[in-house]
Amino acid sequence: MRAGENKILTQMWVHRVVVVVGSLFLLAGCRLGWGEGAPEPLTVYTALSEGEAAYYLADFAVAYPEVAVELVSLPLGTLRQRLYAEQAAPQADVIWGVPVTTMLLFEWGDLLLPYAPQGLERVRAHLRDPRPLPHWVGTNLAISALCVSETINRARYPTVPARVSDLLDPVYRRSLVMPDPVDSPAGLIFVMTVLDIYGEQGGWQYLDELHKNIGMYAASDEEACLQAGLGEYPIAVARYFAGMPNVRFVYLEDGVGWDLLANALVRRNPVHPAAQTFLDWSISEIAMRLYARRSGVTGVETGFSPPAGGFPAQLESQLYEPDIPWTAANLNRILAEWQRRYGGVDE
Repeated sequence: MRAGENKILTQMWVHRVVVVVGSLFLLAGCRLGWGEGAPEPLTVYTALSEGEAAYYLADFAVAYPEVAVELVSLPLGTLRQRLYAEQAAPQADVIWGVPVTTMLLFEWGDLLLPYAPQGLERVRAHLRDPRPLPHWVGTNLAISALCVSETINRARYPTVPARVSDLLDPVYRRSLVMPDPVDSPAGLIFVMTVLDIYGEQGGWQYLDELHKNIGMYAASDEEACLQAGLGEYPIAVARYFAGMPNVRFVYLEDGVGWDLLANALVRRNPVHPAAQTFLDWSISEIAMRLYARRSGVTGVETGFSPPAGGFPAQLESQLYEPDIPWTAANLNRILAEWQRRYGGVDE
């Protein structure tokens, strides 16, 4: 079953939400757009789900009630296409919560303006653009995990996969759900981890075999995990989601892949007066504490333990080390090949 046939989350993606809190008249010199004298909202493009984004933005609304935020939550593939299509007349002010493998493409395509947000010195060096004036800054890791249904049929599925190769067991024929890597960070992370572990030739052979076990390619990471929570499928390739009911999270011993979620300033003229304020807030101490409640690794050390039940105790030592620049440079080619092999195909 393809994601388009599933009605559970048909309204999850491609929504535009306007968050307007407090007075909109305190930003002097704003671009005008909502009528005479009204400040234009800050347009933020994100690959985060609306629910996750709203969880973080609640703090921004309290800290900066004078800033109206128009949140545009898009599937990752759509976000890439839209930003390129709008390059001559950008509509976004800020990109937030987008995997760095995609952010590097935006940087190389001259879509971003460098900006050093306040507190940059606190961000771990390997989780940001290393230049003094960075094009992007990381906030937290999206980490690959299996969502395992709490109602899994133990007689039919006596063991839970422990290694990447275990997902090829014929016992899982048509029983796994995986997010489409074109549109979802977790799907892309898993595909790239497989290609890194097995090499390209061996990796595609692995994915050909895995395809036989896939019952559904979901539209998003969250939808894939929800399918396991609903008991529709026993196991989903996804990532951790706080509060996801009826699932437990399992991390493969040889393939805990990840991508860095990052923020950037879109190249446009003029720059929205609140854009830099948003990017400053996005790596603030309070923002990092919020990320820490939903991620095992954050751009700034918070001293918080990973969410209980969500991540293994020694998570960072188990992370697979991806080749991020290679992934970015080969992203379009890899996704085109994935689409050729598996897009729109059900066996």
